[in-house]
Amino acid sequence: MTTLLKRSTIYLDPVLHHALRVKALETSRSMSEIINEAVKESLAEDEELASAKLNDLRNALGDLKIIDVARKPSGLSADLKAAEQFTGDPEAVASMQQRGFLPLQSGEI
Repeated sequence: MTTLLKRSTIYLDPVLHHALRVKALETSRSMSEIINEAVKESLAEDEELASAKLNDLRNALGDLKIIDVARKPSGLSADLKAAEQFTGDPEAVASMQQRGFLPLQSGEI
């Protein structure tokens, strides 16, 4: 079974084009074969680099520890919407303001 190839136009520096023609003649391969091989190798190297970077990132993230995090106050749902009794509680509102939040009732922005 043959692989269908896609036709593409590339622009090469004249010196590079000459060197590619010489190599094709010396190795009895077509210029397309040489270019395809070079592109495959380059892409494989990029994948190896990306894989190494991802592994480094995974290892770094695995070493992270979460510290100094307080639980959200009761009265806040998972999406941080406050129940009415929460926004009416001055102590709870003050606690959130100390942490940089301004609890508002829905639609008060």
